[in-house]
Amino acid sequence: MESEQTNKAVRLKPGNCGAVFEVVFGAASQMRIVRRMIEDVGFLDEPIPLPNVQCDVLTIILEFCDKHRDEKEYEETGMKSLEIDDWSKSFIQRHLKKLFSIVLAADYLEIGFLLDLCCQFIVNSISGKTPKEARDFLGIENDWDAAEYEQILRENGWIE
Repeated sequence: MESEQTNKAVRLKPGNCGAVFEVVFGAASQMRIVRRMIEDVGFLDEPIPLPNVQCDVLTIILEFCDKHRDEKEYEETGMKSLEIDDWSKSFIQRHLKKLFSIVLAADYLEIGFLLDLCCQFIVNSISGKTPKEARDFLGIENDWDAAEYEQILRENGWIE
């Protein structure tokens, strides 16, 4: 029964386009919000709306979920180490421009493994960087004018 359910199709409709994605339940079940909805109401003919997820981001997330569709142990154990495996590192680097959209979507869809993985990548990327390098990586503009910045550096010389 479970393998039959794992291969059953689930239809997902992201919020910003008219496309409907058909995905096997095994991959879609990585998204806790989708899995719980199906557990509660069963498989439906109409697509499951995902209004807070963009089409391009859903495509990326589905690639991740398909790769990890047979992995259930994460739910009980969480990330086992701070090391990121080669496939995951390559996956994140390929989608670096969409990283923060992926984080938001992973949080909304309750994909804990993807959320933890992205957050760990961000931590690894800004660890040991200066505040300016971290702001550049995170795409945060420095909203202080030169005088305010100098004042903060004088008060907190250890920052730079």
